[in-house]
This record gives sequence, structure tokens and C-alpha cells, in this order.
Amino acid sequence: MIAEVTILLLMGVGILHMVTEGPAKPVLFTPFGPSTLMPGLGMSLVFVVTAFIGFEATAIFGEEARDRGRTIPRATYIAVVLIALFYAFTTWTIVLYYGPDRIQEQAEQHTATLYLAAVKALLGQLAGHIMEGLLVASLFACALSFHNTLNRYLFAAGREGLLWRGLGRTHPHHHSPLYAGIVQTAIVMGAVGLFALGGADPYAVVFAWMGAFSSLGILILQLLVSMAVIAFFWRKSYGMSLWRRLIAPGLSAVGLAVCLVLMSGNLELVSGSSSWIVQGFPWMLLAIGLAGAGIALWVKARKPEVYVRLGRTFHPELG
Repeated sequence: MIAEVTILLLMGVGILHMVTEGPAKPVLFTPFGPSTLMPGLGMSLVFVVTAFIGFEATAIFGEEARDRGRTIPRATYIAVVLIALFYAFTTWTIVLYYGPDRIQEQAEQHTATLYLAAVKALLGQLAGHIMEGLLVASLFACALSFHNTLNRYLFAAGREGLLWRGLGRTHPHHHSPLYAGIVQTAIVMGAVGLFALGGADPYAVVFAWMGAFSSLGILILQLLVSMAVIAFFWRKSYGMSLWRRLIAPGLSAVGLAVCLVLMSGNLELVSGSSSWIVQGFPWMLLAIGLAGAGIALWVKARKPEVYVRLGRTFHPELG
């Protein structure tokens, strides 16, 4: 990741040097003009949201932090700010490289190589080949990130007694969620195996479809969490300020709801497919959510002791 960021930053600096050396210096700030931002802004927000998915993982690893009350919020804010600045800088400079009037055409014709072409032209062929290898490594890193996150979900569900309690066991030396990781790996291998048996395209179907499905699902989860924060602190503040327990989650819920509607209505663009299966993703997630609610009601009725302890294993002060 450090190598990728370094190459892209060097590319951006090279573009700025190229532009400022030329006669058309006023073009520097053209990409920030309202006339170039307003068309398609709503759809652009969908891709912005999907680009930021993953920053919330800091909270998932809170139990493994020494001072989660201080380091987790700090890590989250730093991650969001750095990602925003980096994306803004690289997007701005790539627009300058191709020209504000030609960037849309170039992006449509050379979607996969838009940045690689600029890197090779400014930093050399070797840097371009290194970047291609780093892209493959990045895909693995993304898969590993989701794997680690899902491990923690399975681990928490096992620890709380919702699933097999063995999922809540950790490695004797590393204290990582060992058995949850094994189960998660088996599930993924089984799913990929089914796609392979069906002859599905690894990138156009497996990656693109599942990327759209997971992005939509995470967006729904983030919306539900924002609403849950408001509901949890409605009767008792637990020392939290009005901003943290109502205003901030309320604004988040509204923004996420708008993005959810936009993404649901443009799944063909997000996934690159017009398949009826892709169009059915929102209904699939709705069915999963209703099933989850049904399971919660069943646990509340049949296993009240498990229901009462949910979320309190490491937070008894919230009981």
C-alpha cells in the first residue's frame, strides 16, 4: 500500500510540474469548478461511498486495542481524512493530465489503464509494471481485510452464543480468532468453487457482482448502526454528548439513506451487469435482514439469557 501511494503521489507531483511548466496555468483549478461537478453528482457519490467502505473496520478491532476509547476514534478520523485527501489529489491531477475537457472520454475508453498510462508516461515503464503487480497485491489485501473483518463477526457471534461457541475460541499463542478464520475460509472456498463450476468470469461476475452486493450490504449495515446508536442512547445518555448520541448519527443516517437509494437504483452501473440477479440484490438483502430479525425474536423468546448478554461480554457497564 505504501508503494502504491508513493507511486501515485509521485505521478501527481509529476503532473503538477508538467502543468505548471506549460502556458495554461489557469487550468489548475478548473476541475473544482461547479459546472464540472454538478452533472451526475448523485451517481458519483455512490462510487465515493464504495471507495470509503472499510474505514469502519477500526471499531471492529476495538477489543484488540490497548486504549480503544482513544486510539480507535483517532485511527478512524485519521483514516477518513487521509483517504479523502489522497483520493482528491490523485483525481484532481489525473484530470489535469488528460485535460478537463477530455477526461470523461479517456475514462470511458481506457477505464482499466487510465492511471497506469499516466504512471508509465511520467515515471517510466518500470514504475508501470510495478504498479500492475501492486494492483494484484491490493486485491489480495482487500480480500484479506474482508476476511479479517468477517472473522471478528463470526468470533463475536460464537462468543455470544448465537452460533457454535467454538467460533469464540482463539489461538493459544496469537489470540486471534482461529476457528472463526477456518470456518470463514471454508465458506469462501466453497462459494468460489461454486462460481468456478458454473464457469463464471472471475472479474466480471465474481469480483464485480460480489463487490456490488457487499457494498450495498455494508451500506445498509452502516445505516442500521446509525439508527441503532440513536435508539440505544434515547433513554439514557451514558455520559455521551448530544452531538455523539443524536446529531452525528442522525446526519449519518440521512446521508447513508440517500446513498442507499442511489446505489439501489444504479446497480447496473456499479456492478457492470444488467442481470436480473444483480437487480435482485436489494431484495436478497431485505430477506436476509428479515431472517435476522426473526432469529433475534426467536433467541429472545427461547434463549432469553443469551439475548440479555448480547453485546455485553466486553461491555458489562452497558447492562
